[in-house]
Amino acid sequence: MNRIPAISTILLTLVSSLFAQVNVRPLNQMEIEERIHRAVYDTRIIDTHEHFYSEELVLTTYSLDFCNLFLHYQADDFISAGLKDNKSNLLEILRGRDISEDEKWLLVKDFWKDTRTNGYGRAAIAAASGLFGVDDINDQTYKDLSKKVRELHKAGFYKQVLVDKAKIDICIIMNTKDLPPRDMDQNYFRSLFGSDWFCRFVGYQNFQKVTEAYKRSDVTSLDDYGLLMDSIFNENKKKNFLGLKVGWAYGRTLQCDDVSEEVAINIFQEMKDNPQKKYSMKEAKPLQDYLFNRVLELCEKYDFPVQIHSGLQTGNGGDITNTNPLNLISTFLKFPKVRFSILHSSYPYGGELAALAKTFPNVYIDMAWTTTISPSFSIRYLQEFIETVPSNKIMVFGGDCSTVESAYGASMVTRDVVEKTLVMMLDNGYLNEIEALELVKKLLRENAINFYKLNEY
Repeated sequence: MNRIPAISTILLTLVSSLFAQVNVRPLNQMEIEERIHRAVYDTRIIDTHEHFYSEELVLTTYSLDFCNLFLHYQADDFISAGLKDNKSNLLEILRGRDISEDEKWLLVKDFWKDTRTNGYGRAAIAAASGLFGVDDINDQTYKDLSKKVRELHKAGFYKQVLVDKAKIDICIIMNTKDLPPRDMDQNYFRSLFGSDWFCRFVGYQNFQKVTEAYKRSDVTSLDDYGLLMDSIFNENKKKNFLGLKVGWAYGRTLQCDDVSEEVAINIFQEMKDNPQKKYSMKEAKPLQDYLFNRVLELCEKYDFPVQIHSGLQTGNGGDITNTNPLNLISTFLKFPKVRFSILHSSYPYGGELAALAKTFPNVYIDMAWTTTISPSFSIRYLQEFIETVPSNKIMVFGGDCSTVESAYGASMVTRDVVEKTLVMMLDNGYLNEIEALELVKKLLRENAINFYKLNEY
């Protein structure tokens, strides 16, 4: 007789329990997530790393078609997928005017099918959709996309895409020559200069290129060259360069050893006596290391922060073991007053970079390029970086792109990564809303402003 009420009670308890589980998140959780979403997409970004050519060059020499969304990294994936060409030639074809857009589409479309799900492909689709209202890139849409690309490309389109559409206030450009590029407004674009130009010598001809570029035929010794470098750094400070970029992990290890002046002078003299000879990396590395240490002394003197490429290399078939950030430990110890920004989350060495940034006060993380290499890696390691590294030492966006359309696509992927990471950390209780909103500002904007001291310019 009492079984029916008991069963009813049990059922009621189960239903109540299930209802409670469904509503375990606070009723206002959706509102919190919407506030995070708005904060992420409303925050104006500081873009820490790009490789743009001038707007004038793009307008006068590029073909201006759907391939503008496939330049730079997408070409690497096309080759990885089996397109038989070298990258330089492929890029020349894709951005050039020698063949029609129909011929270009026939060249890449099968490889696009195999790479469209990669991070680079997601960024290209995000750019097609967000900038041109084309939701996919395929047989039916590439012509319309090309037409809309041409319609966009008029004087002032850099500002329209970056400042108005992508909500990027400053783009920091890697520029090995003079600042500023003639048609790039310093209100929106700032430059770094390259260290490789000064110290990646494999022969006397490298030294001559520097002295000829600066019209200093009187510089003939290593002492003279040190004084020349000092004057160049001083001049670059006056020209408002923001800092230095180190890219030599593409051709050598990041490990930089202490080298005596005597050893460096002997190698320099040997190169001078044999000006046509190209030296092996084993032969040239001691001189390169000596000069790089002098470069970092000048960075300390002139308060230039240093970006260092670490991790995945653009192109195909590079030796990624050169790029492990652990190779930089002796450099971090030797120059504690120099601020180092380690690029690309050191992909795939994200955990190693987290440990370095956690323990070295002068080491910062820059996730430039990472979000388009792999959005899931970026979410996983952004969470780890937040958990392990002081929050003022993480910068999340640099498109590392050669076109503004690609940078726009990368910015959309990056905002999505930031939102998903913070919402996940909110949902699991690690962060509260105030902390998440504060991180949005730091990750996308404030940390870069502080690292490069942009408020001083």
